Amino acid sequence: MELINELKENNHTFTSKIRDSLFIEGHVNMDESKESYKDICECFIANNEIEYSTHPSKDTFTNTKKLEIASDIDNSTFTKTFSKNMIQRGLQKDNHYSSVLYLNHYYKVKCVIYNSVTHKYYKTSVKEAPTLVCMFGNNNQWTIMNEDIPQDIVYSANDDLEHILTMDSNTYMIFKTDLLAIGKYKVAELEGKAKELDIPLTINGKKKTKKTLYEDINLKLYQQLI
Repeated sequence: MELINELKENNHTFTSKIRDSLFIEGHVNMDESKESYKDICECFIANNEIEYSTHPSKDTFTNTKKLEIASDIDNSTFTKTFSKNMIQRGLQKDNHYSSVLYLNHYYKVKCVIYNSVTHKYYKTSVKEAPTLVCMFGNNNQWTIMNEDIPQDIVYSANDDLEHILTMDSNTYMIFKTDLLAIGKYKVAELEGKAKELDIPLTINGKKKTKKTLYEDINLKLYQQLI
């Protein structure tokens, strides 16, 4: 009887201790206590540059840092399509995909983009590095997420990012590998390379196409580079 009376008098405030999560279905509001940015590049800079937090003008510091980075680019290890001019043009503007790819390399991080409006995730690198999660909100602002990413995330195709970034690169595989153009190889040659790299020659019981073999080999070589 005493237990029942205690329960009746309980105001049940324990529910207020439940921590809200960014990964709950329908949760789209950013934490108001977190700083937000108009340019995804500022997420990288705020997360990696100590001086950023104490500088009187965050915009001035960000723009100056982007210009400094743009003036000192060494693209000798990048593919021809990921050119120095492309990177520099992107860094002089806001929210360019090439800037994300280059800043991954510059700051030695791996950016994951989370669109809180569509609840979709995007990877921008396959290298092993500390993860920087940048969240895009329905107010067109970016926020750095400190929460752990769920293990079972299914990443969406990066083509979708065209709604929130200027997609000036069509791939995040920006480093050169020793692989020549696909036209330089016969299928048998690619199969031989695949065996050397322990890459299966079949998928779902069927032989891989030449294009799939080539892409799998290129990915494996790419991962070995980084």
